[in-house]
Amino acid sequence: MGNSLITQSTDIMISAASSLVGFALGGPVGAVVGGITTPIIRMSRQIVQSWIERRKKRISDALNQAFLQTNLSDETVLKTLSNDPPLSDDIIRLLRQLVDTDPEFDSLFASIIASMIVETDCRERRRLIILSDSLKGLNVVQLQIIKLLASHNGQMSATDISVGLDIPEIELRNAVRDLELRGIITDNGSEPTVWELRELGSAIVRMIIEPGESNE
Repeated sequence: MGNSLITQSTDIMISAASSLVGFALGGPVGAVVGGITTPIIRMSRQIVQSWIERRKKRISDALNQAFLQTNLSDETVLKTLSNDPPLSDDIIRLLRQLVDTDPEFDSLFASIIASMIVETDCRERRRLIILSDSLKGLNVVQLQIIKLLASHNGQMSATDISVGLDIPEIELRNAVRDLELRGIITDNGSEPTVWELRELGSAIVRMIIEPGESNE
């Protein structure tokens, strides 16, 4: 009896996981599960549908924010994108990148998108692409490290960063080393370790801070 219950529970878990994957992937798998109406399938559909709606809202909110920051009419922005396919491709790529990052990065992506729309210099656009690429895979803790450094004149000891974030220093090592490899911060070679924002880190900070807003 006990083994039967365990087997049934395992089957339910596998069914639930499979249905979530099916809905998330869409296509033939999603279509097949979409025609089934068991309680597990209905719940799975609701979970994934809610996830899809949250992603849509994030994209919509980020685009609205970006459009507002351009100080251009929506029609002008759309015409700009329509007349510049490479720019449209870059914006779509940024939006796809946005939904795969923490929501805390949404405003930063919106600022990058707005800058790319109004910028006509190809070299500056390439710089913005490099900036956006540097954000791939960053997490919210790393964003907090960047902001914390910015609020302390771009320089803090590893110990002070640990205290400021209330995270043990040893647990932050991978996060800061990753930021260093990306060229966002640098170890100034002192002992104990002191981290400084590099130009790329400062560029991220400038994108985060709204015009007229202090980073204090």
